[in-house]
Amino acid sequence: MSGRGGAAARPWWGCGAAAVGLWLAAVGAVAGGFRGCGGRLSGFFPDGCATMWAMTPRSLFRVAAVAELVTWTLLIAGMVLKYGLDAGDWGVRIGGSVHGFVFLAYLVVTTVVAVNQRWSVGALVLGWVSAVVPYATVPFEVAVARRGMLEGPWRRSPDDRSGFWDRLLFFVVRRPAVSAGIGVVAVALVFSALLVVGPPVPKG
Repeated sequence: MSGRGGAAARPWWGCGAAAVGLWLAAVGAVAGGFRGCGGRLSGFFPDGCATMWAMTPRSLFRVAAVAELVTWTLLIAGMVLKYGLDAGDWGVRIGGSVHGFVFLAYLVVTTVVAVNQRWSVGALVLGWVSAVVPYATVPFEVAVARRGMLEGPWRRSPDDRSGFWDRLLFFVVRRPAVSAGIGVVAVALVFSALLVVGPPVPKG
Protein backbone atom coordinates (compact mmCIF):
# COMPACT_ATOMS: atom_id res chain seq x y z
CA MET A 1 0.00 0.00 0.00
CA SER A 2 1.61 3.21 -1.16
CA GLY A 3 -0.78 5.82 0.28
CA ARG A 4 -0.26 7.95 3.33
CA GLY A 5 -2.03 5.46 5.56
CA GLY A 6 0.14 2.53 4.49
CA ALA A 7 3.38 4.46 4.89
CA ALA A 8 2.48 5.99 8.26
CA ALA A 9 3.65 3.15 10.46
CA ARG A 10 6.78 1.99 8.62
CA PRO A 11 9.00 5.10 9.02
CA TRP A 12 9.01 4.65 12.78
CA TRP A 13 11.20 1.57 12.43
CA GLY A 14 13.49 3.34 9.98
CA CYS A 15 13.81 6.30 12.31
CA GLY A 16 14.45 3.94 15.21
CA ALA A 17 17.31 2.26 13.36
CA ALA A 18 18.67 5.68 12.38
CA ALA A 19 18.54 6.83 16.00
CA VAL A 20 20.44 3.74 17.16
CA GLY A 21 23.05 4.35 14.49
CA LEU A 22 23.28 8.01 15.46
CA TRP A 23 23.87 7.13 19.10
CA LEU A 24 26.55 4.57 18.23
CA ALA A 25 28.24 7.16 16.01
CA ALA A 26 28.08 9.68 18.86
CA VAL A 27 29.72 7.20 21.24
CA GLY A 28 32.51 6.67 18.73
CA ALA A 29 32.95 10.40 18.25
CA VAL A 30 33.16 11.00 22.00
CA ALA A 31 35.58 8.12 22.47
CA GLY A 32 37.90 9.13 19.66
CA GLY A 33 37.25 12.73 18.82
CA PHE A 34 37.89 14.39 22.15
CA ARG A 35 41.48 13.15 22.23
CA GLY A 36 43.90 15.78 20.98
CA CYS A 37 41.30 18.55 20.55
CA GLY A 38 43.42 20.94 22.62
CA GLY A 39 41.67 23.79 24.37
CA ARG A 40 38.85 24.31 21.87
CA LEU A 41 36.25 22.64 24.10
CA SER A 42 37.84 23.38 27.45
CA GLY A 43 35.42 26.19 28.21
CA PHE A 44 32.39 24.09 27.40
CA PHE A 45 33.57 20.86 29.04
CA PRO A 46 35.23 21.91 32.30
CA ASP A 47 37.28 18.73 32.58
CA GLY A 48 38.93 19.22 29.20
CA CYS A 49 39.02 17.12 26.05
CA ALA A 50 39.40 13.61 27.42
CA THR A 51 38.33 10.35 25.89
CA MET A 52 34.93 9.02 26.90
CA TRP A 53 36.52 6.51 29.26
CA ALA A 54 38.51 9.26 31.01
CA MET A 55 35.53 11.58 31.49
CA THR A 56 34.68 12.53 35.04
CA PRO A 57 31.11 12.38 36.37
CA ARG A 58 30.81 16.12 35.70
CA SER A 59 31.93 15.87 32.06
CA LEU A 60 29.74 12.87 31.30
CA PHE A 61 26.68 14.47 32.86
CA ARG A 62 27.30 17.71 30.94
CA VAL A 63 27.44 15.80 27.64
CA ALA A 64 24.19 13.99 28.43
CA ALA A 65 22.44 17.20 29.51
CA VAL A 66 23.46 19.05 26.34
CA ALA A 67 22.48 16.11 24.13
CA GLU A 68 19.01 16.04 25.70
CA LEU A 69 18.63 19.79 25.12
CA VAL A 70 19.63 19.45 21.47
CA THR A 71 17.17 16.64 20.83
CA TRP A 72 14.38 18.64 22.48
CA THR A 73 15.11 21.28 19.83
CA LEU A 74 14.83 18.67 17.07
CA LEU A 75 11.47 17.46 18.39
CA ILE A 76 10.05 20.97 18.81
CA ALA A 77 11.27 21.95 15.34
CA GLY A 78 9.52 18.90 13.92
CA MET A 79 6.29 19.86 15.67
CA VAL A 80 6.53 23.41 14.30
CA LEU A 81 6.98 22.02 10.81
CA LYS A 82 4.00 19.71 11.19
CA TYR A 83 1.46 21.83 13.06
CA GLY A 84 2.63 25.34 12.18
CA LEU A 85 3.76 25.02 8.58
CA ASP A 86 1.79 21.92 7.58
CA ALA A 87 5.00 20.41 6.18
CA GLY A 88 4.14 16.83 7.08
CA ASP A 89 5.10 14.70 10.05
CA TRP A 90 8.57 13.59 8.92
CA GLY A 91 10.20 16.11 11.27
CA VAL A 92 8.24 14.76 14.23
CA ARG A 93 9.14 11.19 13.31
CA ILE A 94 12.85 11.90 13.12
CA GLY A 95 13.01 14.38 16.00
CA GLY A 96 10.79 12.24 18.21
CA SER A 97 12.83 9.09 17.59
CA VAL A 98 16.19 10.72 18.26
CA HIS A 99 14.84 12.56 21.30
CA GLY A 100 13.28 9.42 22.74
CA PHE A 101 16.51 7.47 22.44
CA VAL A 102 18.65 10.22 23.99
CA PHE A 103 16.02 10.69 26.72
CA LEU A 104 16.47 7.07 27.80
CA ALA A 105 20.25 7.41 27.65
CA TYR A 106 20.08 10.56 29.80
CA LEU A 107 18.09 8.69 32.45
CA VAL A 108 20.78 6.00 32.54
CA VAL A 109 23.62 8.52 32.80
CA THR A 110 21.80 10.48 35.51
CA THR A 111 21.30 7.31 37.56
CA VAL A 112 24.96 6.26 37.24
CA VAL A 113 26.20 9.72 38.22
CA ALA A 114 23.73 9.91 41.11
CA VAL A 115 24.96 6.60 42.52
CA ASN A 116 28.60 7.63 42.17
CA GLN A 117 28.03 11.03 43.77
CA ARG A 118 25.65 9.60 46.38
CA TRP A 119 22.84 11.98 45.61
CA SER A 120 19.68 11.84 47.65
CA VAL A 121 16.63 10.17 46.14
CA GLY A 122 15.05 13.59 45.75
CA ALA A 123 18.00 14.89 43.72
CA LEU A 124 17.89 11.81 41.50
CA VAL A 125 14.17 12.24 40.87
CA LEU A 126 14.71 15.92 40.02
CA GLY A 127 17.37 14.85 37.54
CA TRP A 128 14.90 12.48 35.88
CA VAL A 129 12.17 15.13 35.84
CA SER A 130 14.53 17.64 34.20
CA ALA A 131 14.48 15.46 31.09
CA VAL A 132 10.69 15.73 30.86
CA VAL A 133 10.65 19.55 30.93
CA PRO A 134 12.01 21.08 27.68
CA TYR A 135 15.50 22.57 28.06
CA ALA A 136 15.66 21.84 31.79
CA THR A 137 18.59 19.40 31.77
CA VAL A 138 21.32 22.02 31.32
CA PRO A 139 19.99 24.35 34.07
CA PHE A 140 19.76 21.30 36.35
CA GLU A 141 23.35 20.34 35.51
CA VAL A 142 24.53 23.89 36.24
CA ALA A 143 22.64 23.91 39.55
CA VAL A 144 24.06 20.62 40.84
CA ALA A 145 27.56 21.58 39.63
CA ARG A 146 27.41 24.83 41.61
CA ARG A 147 26.47 22.86 44.71
CA GLY A 148 29.52 20.63 44.30
CA MET A 149 27.38 17.58 43.53
CA LEU A 150 29.44 16.64 40.48
CA GLU A 151 32.91 17.06 41.94
CA GLY A 152 35.42 14.27 42.21
CA PRO A 153 36.38 11.17 40.21
CA TRP A 154 34.57 7.88 39.74
CA ARG A 155 34.51 5.69 42.83
CA ARG A 156 36.26 2.37 42.20
CA SER A 157 36.42 0.60 45.55
CA PRO A 158 33.82 -0.20 48.23
CA ASP A 159 33.59 1.26 51.69
CA ASP A 160 31.35 0.68 54.70
CA ARG A 161 28.48 2.53 52.99
CA SER A 162 28.59 0.54 49.75
CA GLY A 163 25.54 -1.42 48.71
CA PHE A 164 24.24 -3.23 45.64
CA TRP A 165 24.06 -0.15 43.42
CA ASP A 166 27.59 0.84 44.40
CA ARG A 167 28.90 -2.60 43.38
CA LEU A 168 27.11 -2.25 40.07
CA LEU A 169 28.74 1.16 39.66
CA PHE A 170 32.18 -0.33 40.30
CA PHE A 171 31.55 -2.83 37.50
CA VAL A 172 30.63 0.00 35.12
CA VAL A 173 33.68 2.06 36.03
CA ARG A 174 36.13 -0.84 35.82
CA ARG A 175 34.74 -2.16 32.52
CA PRO A 176 33.57 0.96 30.66
CA ALA A 177 33.66 -0.51 27.14
CA VAL A 178 31.62 -3.57 28.11
CA SER A 179 29.23 -1.47 30.18
CA ALA A 180 28.74 1.05 27.37
CA GLY A 181 27.94 -1.77 24.96
CA ILE A 182 25.44 -3.30 27.36
CA GLY A 183 23.91 0.13 27.99
CA VAL A 184 23.51 0.89 24.29
CA VAL A 185 21.86 -2.47 23.66
CA ALA A 186 19.56 -2.09 26.68
CA VAL A 187 18.47 1.41 25.69
CA ALA A 188 17.94 0.27 22.10
CA LEU A 189 15.72 -2.61 23.25
CA VAL A 190 13.61 -0.35 25.46
CA PHE A 191 13.41 2.22 22.70
CA SER A 192 12.27 -0.40 20.18
CA ALA A 193 9.63 -1.64 22.61
CA LEU A 194 8.31 1.90 23.00
CA LEU A 195 8.10 2.24 19.22
CA VAL A 196 5.95 -0.89 19.15
CA VAL A 197 3.61 0.68 21.70
CA GLY A 198 3.24 3.81 19.62
CA PRO A 199 4.78 7.14 18.62
CA PRO A 200 5.84 9.66 21.28
CA VAL A 201 3.39 12.24 19.93
CA PRO A 202 -0.23 11.81 18.82
CA LYS A 203 -0.96 11.48 15.14
CA GLY A 204 -2.41 14.61 13.64
